[in-house]
Amino acid sequence: MAARRGGSDAAGDEAEDAAAPSDATITSLPSRHRPADELVTGFRDVPAVRRAPPPTARRTPLERRYDTQAEPLRLPARKARLSAGFWLSLLLMVVLPTAAGAAYYLYFAADQYVSEFRFAVKSSNASASSATTDLVGAALGQSARLSAFSDNFIVADYITSREAVGDLLKTVDLRAIYSSQSADYLSRLDPTVPIEKLVTYWQNRVDASFDVSTGISIVQVRAFSPEDSLRVAKALIASSESLVNRIAERAREDAVRFAERDVKNAEDRLREVTAKLRQFRNVQQTPDLSTSASGTLGLSLQLRTNLAQMEAQLTSLSTHMAPDAPTIKVLKNNIAATRDQLGKIEGELGAGAAPAGNPNSEGYAATLSDYEDIRLEMQFAQQSYQNMLTALDQVRSSAMSDRTYLMPYVEPSLAEFPLYPERVEDVFIVFLIAGVAWAITMLTVYAVRDHMI
Repeated sequence: MAARRGGSDAAGDEAEDAAAPSDATITSLPSRHRPADELVTGFRDVPAVRRAPPPTARRTPLERRYDTQAEPLRLPARKARLSAGFWLSLLLMVVLPTAAGAAYYLYFAADQYVSEFRFAVKSSNASASSATTDLVGAALGQSARLSAFSDNFIVADYITSREAVGDLLKTVDLRAIYSSQSADYLSRLDPTVPIEKLVTYWQNRVDASFDVSTGISIVQVRAFSPEDSLRVAKALIASSESLVNRIAERAREDAVRFAERDVKNAEDRLREVTAKLRQFRNVQQTPDLSTSASGTLGLSLQLRTNLAQMEAQLTSLSTHMAPDAPTIKVLKNNIAATRDQLGKIEGELGAGAAPAGNPNSEGYAATLSDYEDIRLEMQFAQQSYQNMLTALDQVRSSAMSDRTYLMPYVEPSLAEFPLYPERVEDVFIVFLIAGVAWAITMLTVYAVRDHMI
């Protein structure tokens, strides 16, 4: 390789020496004393000196890349191939789908008529519930009564559900309506489809929306004839009203059931406290311990009075009678007996002795305290039971007067002009979707091709 390069350099030098003027030629040139035209004429006779281009092997890759004498790239052919693919993809992905969509929507798509109705769910007892007492409010707080907001939302969601389709099939034949010959092939329902596909088809034929700010629901029903759309809309109103009535009835039943449960709990509590009081009386062997305690206390006071009188009499007799006098002895024995009896009675009233006839029980003080606790518990149970009975009566009265109903303030009417399909808009949508898909595909293809180069 070095020999080849050396030979090339030598050949280049020889070419340059051959092209360069010799010394004789230079000496024969006119001097500066000659006329200017002769001087110019002399230089014109000198052959032009041109350096040979450097060998290709000595050029850098950048020089070889931008060498105008290199073989030109065949860009036109490649551009032609890209242009053919470009137009072919545009034809297949945009033009043909748009033409097919336009042909279908403009010439084959069947007209669809719309029946619209608007409704709101109202309650006849909405204002009365806010004026109820706290007691009734507590009882109703356990019920499943729904607010107007939730009722409207439930009905709007029900309209597109499978349950709505099942309820409609009881009154109208949806399969026959949407499989009629007036529908085009793509929009027609197959009458043999299962209920799941019928529900999906129904969801494409009904639009139900709920405005949260106003609480108003708007429903649009589509069919292939004005009469069918009106008939389906009226049947849908009837099934929605039935749903609202079932919800309201369930709420009323729940409210009454919860109130009855509270009454049952209060009654069980009252029975429990009553049994506890009965057992206490059996143990103490007295129907009313407070009355017995009052009698014992009265007896104690009477004994104290008698004892004071006898002591006063003894003091008076002792001034003029001998201590061993029979009267003095009898009086002293009476005083001793009275004191002994008074001590027993006062012991029973205190915590250290038991009531008479029941030596195993506690003293009157502790026993009377337990008795008062049971009596207080009995009073609370009786009051609670009475309150629950009052609440139950009010809940039943409210349930009978409360009515929740669906109010369609815009009734469905017979359509005069088909609103669907929106032919021009649908064709434009097909074109837009096809164009976007084609653009994404072309960008992907070009990006992959650029990475492969």
